[in-house]
Amino acid sequence: MPPPVSSRPVVVRSPLGPLALLLALAAEDLIGFVYFQLQETQGALQQTRNALTSAEVRVKDLKSRLMLSDDESTQSMSVLQANIKENTAEIRKFWGVANDRNRKAIAQLETKVAVLEKPRPEWMTRSSGFGGCHRRVEGRKRARGCTAGRDQHRG
Repeated sequence: MPPPVSSRPVVVRSPLGPLALLLALAAEDLIGFVYFQLQETQGALQQTRNALTSAEVRVKDLKSRLMLSDDESTQSMSVLQANIKENTAEIRKFWGVANDRNRKAIAQLETKVAVLEKPRPEWMTRSSGFGGCHRRVEGRKRARGCTAGRDQHRG
């Protein structure tokens, strides 16, 4: 016959029970900490992705602006080169006109200098030369009562 079943519950006491409970609580805390770190890392990763996307958009915008600037600067350079050619042609034209005019004026001045450098007759080099002629003319004008010449010379 089987032994009688007692109505009392069987309690098994083990010294590892409290240690197992403490280990389970520590594992739960560790899992919570790892989960918290994972959430923060995913948030930081999302922020980095957003920043990267924003940077890519800005780089594309800058590239398009740079291309427009390059096109505009190329066009500006073409316009400037055309202006330089036009201005160079105008300068050459003005220089040609001024050179012709100055060459004629220089030739006339050289002719006048050559005439002035010729030897003078003796009557022009004497001390009484023109001054004497002038005094004689002034004396005749006074004798006639004419003062117009003196007023013009003083004037």
